[in-house]
Amino acid sequence: MLHEMTRPVQGGLRQEKKFAITANNIANANTTGFKKDVLTFGDMLETRMKTDFSEGPLQFTENRLDMAISGNGFFKIQTADGIRYTRSGNFTLDNTNTLVTQDGNPVLGTGGPIVIDGNDVVIEETGEVRVGDTTAGILAVVDFDSYENLKKDGNTLFAPADDTPLQEIAPDRVSVKQGALEMANITTVKEMAELIKTERLYQTYQKMMQTFDELNATAATKIAQFK
Repeated sequence: MLHEMTRPVQGGLRQEKKFAITANNIANANTTGFKKDVLTFGDMLETRMKTDFSEGPLQFTENRLDMAISGNGFFKIQTADGIRYTRSGNFTLDNTNTLVTQDGNPVLGTGGPIVIDGNDVVIEETGEVRVGDTTAGILAVVDFDSYENLKKDGNTLFAPADDTPLQEIAPDRVSVKQGALEMANITTVKEMAELIKTERLYQTYQKMMQTFDELNATAATKIAQFK
């Protein structure tokens, strides 16, 4: 009986975790560069959260400093905690005309931070940043052989999973789109349907646990009557 009781408890806990993950995906449906999380199950039914790195749809903004990567790769960002990687390209300029994220972290080029002096900014698909006839820098777009060692740092940044530097490689092809943003790789309708399904399963496990509780109470009463 005890073994049977643990199944709905474990099932309920899994659905509870899945509900939280799905709800967070929905909350970030409008977050540029967000990658949804999914819950997977191992051979022993242990749970593991994985990030889906599939490409999200592009939204064209015509903002000269908005950038999106078509295909594989990440923008490279310098933060106070070290190098981070992102697909979120809603960049801006700080008071020194350095290209930065919305949080003020420098966007790195192949030679370091990129300074843009002037309004005539053109971002080539190769990642070259030109201001008029001058090259201000080349965006450092990098990729990895595997994304297993990437972990989320907030909603749009990725960091090394074990705090050791990642082995960067050049993407198969670099295609940077100026005036566009990559949106979250989420279909809200599908996520909402998954949320409803998860909630119903959780309620089913709850009812099973209540049934076991009632059976235990009945058994305890009968045992007491025979004493």
